[in-house]
Amino acid sequence: MTHIDPATGIHFSPDAIIKFAGLTLPIEIKGINHDDFAGCEELYRRVPPDHTGTSMANLLGTYEKAQDKRSGIVGATLTEAMERNKSIRGAVPQLNLYMHLLGLTEPPNNKGIILVEDKNTQDFMLWVHTYDPEMVKKPIGKAASVQLYTAIYKQTNGLPARICNTRNDARAKRCPFRDACFNRPNGGEV
Repeated sequence: MTHIDPATGIHFSPDAIIKFAGLTLPIEIKGINHDDFAGCEELYRRVPPDHTGTSMANLLGTYEKAQDKRSGIVGATLTEAMERNKSIRGAVPQLNLYMHLLGLTEPPNNKGIILVEDKNTQDFMLWVHTYDPEMVKKPIGKAASVQLYTAIYKQTNGLPARICNTRNDARAKRCPFRDACFNRPNGGEV
């Protein structure tokens, strides 16, 4: 179910929200591949022989490292799992934002669950995350900026002065108003 926070205009959809024993727990579910979940040793691939010279390597072939060893997340703390996997690194601030937007910021209702599933075996790990107000400052600040500039646009029927030179500037590529800003009438002039 999609929720809309009236204060920020953020639309969000937690994977699950469990209400149990007086607690409300949002849950963020991530699926990762087996090697990232369980870990794996270094992997090597065979390099075929080139049949030049008389060394054994030239006659039989050699092996080169194809993949570094991965530690996996089984038995890891949440902090360790975040260091090892990009999906989990993204899940924590996402869950934290859900808790903020749902008003789950004070004990005992200031916890959420990160559940990570092995896509190959359906084994899973879960961690309980406690709300961290520092994690939400940046996304809430960005939402406030969008709200402010949306209000200015509605009042003036015009966008603020453009700060990017082209639609392909790095900043423009990340801007939610890029199309509106560069598709202005009269050739996109400010």
